[in-house]
Amino acid sequence: MSEITSRRINSTDVPTELARAVQPIVLKWEAAAARVAFGSANPMQSWPKGSPEELLHQRFTKLPVDLQEMSRKRATESLQRRPRMALRAGHHLNISDLRDLSVQMDQLQLANFNKLQIDEPLLERRTIEFFTDTAKLLGQPQSAAQAAGPPSSITLRMQRMVCVDETNAVWPIGENGEDEISIGGATVDSDQNTGQIQAFNCGNFDDSTRRDWNPAADLVTVSLAGATYPRALFANLLLVERDHGGIEGLVKQIVDKLAQEAKNQLAGWLAGAAIGGAFGGVVGAIIGLVVGYLIDKLVGIIAGWWDDDPFTPATIMVSLPDSGATFPNNSRTMDSTVVRFRGPGEYAVRYDWQLR
Repeated sequence: MSEITSRRINSTDVPTELARAVQPIVLKWEAAAARVAFGSANPMQSWPKGSPEELLHQRFTKLPVDLQEMSRKRATESLQRRPRMALRAGHHLNISDLRDLSVQMDQLQLANFNKLQIDEPLLERRTIEFFTDTAKLLGQPQSAAQAAGPPSSITLRMQRMVCVDETNAVWPIGENGEDEISIGGATVDSDQNTGQIQAFNCGNFDDSTRRDWNPAADLVTVSLAGATYPRALFANLLLVERDHGGIEGLVKQIVDKLAQEAKNQLAGWLAGAAIGGAFGGVVGAIIGLVVGYLIDKLVGIIAGWWDDDPFTPATIMVSLPDSGATFPNNSRTMDSTVVRFRGPGEYAVRYDWQLR
């Protein structure tokens, strides 16, 4: 019987040419982060609903006042001097001046990947190799008999959280109070469906604090009803210190937007690479990989422009070859493993997946 696999996805799993293709999306969100800080000097400034600026503004307003002021000064100075980022934005986003806050960036036509100077035969070869490798990640459908009672859903569970290093260290005096930690995020699957991982309050932590959940805490359950196979599911997780103002509740909206932008940006490239549909759900899996890559980049952008210091997000992928697949040893529960979140501190989370 075929087996389900799971692994953490890193930004290096996205090949260079694919990462290059979505750089206009990265740049668009970077410009949005700068414009939000720059525009914060005007309390009457408003952004189109659902735009990158409107979503990022919700996070920006939760930052401490001193960080908001510092970010505003940085953005003002940077945009007035037209640094490299502003010049690249002008080229790829067709904006003459990022300080023009009336520009509807959400409706801008991003630079087309086909305009990039890449050797086409080499691109085709690399693309096919990448699709083939991604198909292996998904697993190959097998003709083995299905297990009795195919599962109707799959659940991501958290068994344990350990504070390796508390945030806000004030050496040599000590730590500045306890961390109040929550975890949340969003899911995207190879059918390009998205879902929200509701923020889960994990409690307060000091250095070396360990908290166990028995039974394991359900973070998100995704229905498998009507699912196509082989399929992949990506859980984009953000761990936050609640005193700093959580962004995890916004991740579903951001993932929705990034998934659509990635699909639009890569439409021609993906259509040309999916030869005769031979790769099945791989196109959707690639969108999932790209979304994880973009979320990682976005968190770095926020940290860079606003001095906000969130934990590095984690994208966990689970691959289901067919509806009868189980975890190794014919188990309906995966052997647990650990994912680490690093940033202003470090936390280790033990998790598993369970078929239901």
